[in-house]
Parts: sequence; C-alpha cells; structure tokens
Amino acid sequence: MGGFDCVYDGTLAVGYANALYSQRGYELCHSPDLTEMRKKFLQEKIGYCKNKISEMEKLFNDFIENHNEIGGRQSAPHYDTMVILGTLKSRLDSRLNTAMEYAENNKFSRIVITGGFNGSFSESGYMEEKLLERGISPSLIVAESRARDTLGNAIFSADIFADHSHSVLVVTSCYHAPRAHCLFRKVLPQHIGLTTAMSKKPEEMRYLEQNRRSVINDEMRALNKAIRNIVGYSEPGGMTLQHFHRKLLREHDLYKE
Repeated sequence: MGGFDCVYDGTLAVGYANALYSQRGYELCHSPDLTEMRKKFLQEKIGYCKNKISEMEKLFNDFIENHNEIGGRQSAPHYDTMVILGTLKSRLDSRLNTAMEYAENNKFSRIVITGGFNGSFSESGYMEEKLLERGISPSLIVAESRARDTLGNAIFSADIFADHSHSVLVVTSCYHAPRAHCLFRKVLPQHIGLTTAMSKKPEEMRYLEQNRRSVINDEMRALNKAIRNIVGYSEPGGMTLQHFHRKLLREHDLYKE
C-alpha cells in the first residue's frame, strides 16, 4: 500500500477531519477585537490546516490513480469469497463489471452481495439479478440486505463468511476503497486475508473528477466517524466480530431500534 498504510488505523481520516474542522474553527475566530499577536497565531494555524488538508488530498488522489487494489492475497492461492458492496444504481454496474473480471480468473466459493434499500431500489436484489444474467450460479450468491452503510456492509457480510473463509476480495468504487478496506480490516478476524479491488471504470473516474473535493471530504469524515464512534482506535483484531455486531446495533444511529 505504500504511503496509504496509515488508513488502517484511521490516522489519515482523523487527521484530515481534525484539520478541516480546525481550519473552519480558526476562521470563525476572527474579530476586530483580536490582538495582532492573536491574529498572527490564528493565521498560522489556518495555513497549517490548509497545508495538511492539501497533503492528504494529494496522497488520496495519487493512491487511487496509481493502484488497482489495496492489500494482497497473503498466503492464500486464491480468493474463496468475493464481497460486492452496494451503492446507488447509477454506480452499481461498474462495480459489477469489475467483479465479473475477477470472477473469470478465480473460483469463488461464495459471492456476497451486500446492500439495503435506496428508497424502493434494492441494491442486493439488483446485483443478484445482474449476476444471474451473466451466468453466475445461484448457489454461489448470498444476499445481505440489512446493511445501511459501509460499516454495516463489513459487519453483516462478515457474519456470513467469517467462519468459512481464508481470503476475501471486496469490490467497490475507487474513491470508496480506502474507507471500505479500513473498516473490513478492522472487523474481520486477522487470519482472513483481505484485498479490496477498486472499480476504475470510466463512469467512476468521471464522477470522481467532477466531485473530487466533496468526495474526499465525505470519505474521510465517514471513516473518521466510524472509527471514533463504533470501531475504535485499537489495532485490527482487538475486538471480536460479535462485539462489533452488538455495538453497531446498540450505538449506531442507522441501526438503533
């Protein structure tokens, strides 16, 4: 992963979010009553935050543009499980196309499709329909429809395969891959090898190019929130899957009953 190793413990996301929030906070502190020394101090802090944000955005952009995967297969000869993450219908086809490219070269034991509903649109239902149309055997497809966000994708899909898998491939969009990989690595038992494939189809890259700043902001904030509120800052493997499951249902706003 090179320079993107820090995404594993959320350092990048936390640092980015803190710099972004701090910059805005410092900018709001300007007042005609401030002393010159205080103004200089605030200007230096704003400059520091802007530089930090620029550095992190460059790292994010360079990584996405120069890589196709995060992680590696470790000692496993092939992936036994593929997990395809749901999203808006307009971006699902590119993820499915990437998934099919991997399916041609790997004999998966199961393909987990994880995603809930966007309005009346069923993400997992749509993915299952398209995979069947492309010749994937119904016996390989396992649908998971409880997830409402990326953390839910990781926890609920892990419920399905964690006891039976040794090497997992997660397929998602290029800009979403760092966050997804971090959360899956946090949730999965450490004996399971994890690789995250980045869909870089033309429509994905166009979306990223048109919305680059807002996409990076959203991804970093979401990862920061998940780590701060649910996953925690401990090393991967520090908590069990059952612990994450209980915490998600008890503390996450999208899953509280």
